[in-house]
This record gives sequence, structure tokens and C-alpha cells, in this order.
Amino acid sequence: RIYAAGVALGSLEVESREAGISSQPCEAKSVGPGVLRLKPLGFVDTGMLYVIIFKLGGSMPTYFSIQYSFPYDYFYANFTQEIYETIFECFSFKSGYWNSEDNNLEEIISWNSKLLSDKFKLEFDQHVRHNYKQVLLQSNQFSHLRLFWTYQSNEIILHLILPEDEIELDDDSWKFNGEQIAPLLNLSVKIWEKYRLNMVQTYRELGAPVSLREVLKGKLASTDPFSIMGFELFEKQENLESNYKTIVIKNGLLIIEQEYVSLFNEVR
Repeated sequence: RIYAAGVALGSLEVESREAGISSQPCEAKSVGPGVLRLKPLGFVDTGMLYVIIFKLGGSMPTYFSIQYSFPYDYFYANFTQEIYETIFECFSFKSGYWNSEDNNLEEIISWNSKLLSDKFKLEFDQHVRHNYKQVLLQSNQFSHLRLFWTYQSNEIILHLILPEDEIELDDDSWKFNGEQIAPLLNLSVKIWEKYRLNMVQTYRELGAPVSLREVLKGKLASTDPFSIMGFELFEKQENLESNYKTIVIKNGLLIIEQEYVSLFNEVR
């Protein structure tokens, strides 16, 4: 029996992606070198239940995440390729990652397109090699910039993750470094204005994305430091705190913390 995902299991440092588990008893199963799958014994919100063991007795980086949510009915034959191509205009393709290092870009696109067309979700008894293939991006600003897909409840989710400490100021303020956030904001606005999305959310390692269901009920999308959503979805927001600014963009609104508003003008 193992308790909690996304923290250390004894001397094992693990990473949880879309786990949705918090201090719950789980059963663990090894499904490949350095990979554990977790099966919750109690209630679990949502998500893909797996952890990745990085190394024994060491530490793993904490990640900052941008989550792009697309309605599944927007999926089409060249969807995956076109999204990648838009991202590569800002950050070029570097390589496949974790079980796809030996795959070229065309193979990765074909594989992920097939899985998305099938609404694939990795099952507990499946090896992780059957999952979506991940991509590393080239960047002079970030040491690790990674993309991966998931599918959930008629949503296609694209995750962009990078080390959290590479976008924060080098002090104890927990504030973002504007120069580091700017290119990520630029990319997110570019994707939003070019394609049809439900919303864009940002969050740190200790944060979490808010489900579309909850946002439709009036809960604010995770906005650390920005989010993007359509006008109709924004109208459902009950109370927007005074430390946020809304900016009208094509097809929707950018919601951003007040102290980073100037970044929007820099990326336009």
C-alpha cells in the first residue's frame, strides 16, 4: 500500500501527471523500467493514474504547466500536425521523449493522431509504451520544455511543462520573471487565436487545473499568472478578484494578474 502520488515514496522521487490523487491509499504496479501505475483504493477525482520514477534518493524538478483544452468535436485529420507546427514557430522540435526518443516527428504525429482519433486513455493494466508520445522542444531560455497529450471527457488536452524555477524570480517572492513568461504568453495567445479551444490555464506544481465542468459552474480557471477563455464561458464567472485584469483578444478574453499586464503589450 502506497500513500499519496506526486511526492516521495520512501527514497523514490516521483512525478505525477494528471493523477488527481491526494493522500489516498493506492496499490502500485510496476509496468516498465522506472514506471509505477497507481490504482486508488478510495475516491479519486479524475485523471491518468501513473507516476514516473526519476531516480533513487534524488530529487525531481517542480514543473510549471500550461494546459490547452480543445473540444473533441474540433478534432480533424491534420489537427495534431497543425498544432505542433504552430508551436514550432516559437519553439522548434528537438526530439521525442520517454519511450519515443527513437521516433522521428512524422512517427510521433501519426501515433498521437491515431490515439486522439480513438479517444485513447491508458488503462491500469496497459504498459505506458502504449500511451501518447511526448515531445521535447528546443529553447535557449528553458532547459526542459515538453509537450504531451491526454484525452478526457470529450476534451483533448495538450500539456506544456517546464521547470518552475526557470520562470520565477531568483528570490523568495514567488513572483514570475516577466522575460520568461512573455514567450509562453505569446505562444498561448497565438494558439488561442488560431484554433478553437475551451480554455487555457496556467498553474505551478502545487496548483492544479480546474475542470471545464467546474468553470462552467462559475469557478475561475487556474490563472497563475494567466488564463484564456471565450466570452460565454467568462460570463459564467461569479467573482473576478481585483488582482486580475481582463483583456479582449480575438475570440475571447485574456485574464492575467495585474502586475504582468505589460507583458501582453510586449508580445503583441
